[in-house]
Amino acid sequence: MTAHTFDYPADFDGPAGCLAEGHLVIEFDHSKADPSVGAAASITINSIVVVIGAYPGTFDGDYGDADLIAACWRHLADEKERIECERADWMREEAEDIQALMDRDMGD
Repeated sequence: MTAHTFDYPADFDGPAGCLAEGHLVIEFDHSKADPSVGAAASITINSIVVVIGAYPGTFDGDYGDADLIAACWRHLADEKERIECERADWMREEAEDIQALMDRDMGD
């Protein structure tokens, strides 16, 4: 199980029909699938804090809301893509460095 935290943009209805822009700070745990016991991958939201401007507040909604769970899965997918891109960049840079060393050594 791994813990994650991310910001999720949100709009909130205020008094007299006004709209306040803010975000939710969502903390969740991700459990990978374990086929040996038939367990599927899962998301468990541990806490949600409402932030409007600089003011945090209590989230009084459903922690199991499908949109919030979907946002957690999207966050995991985005993180995976970011890590894969960083790894590909690192491998490319390493290959370029090795090639530069080989070219320098061959030129001596």
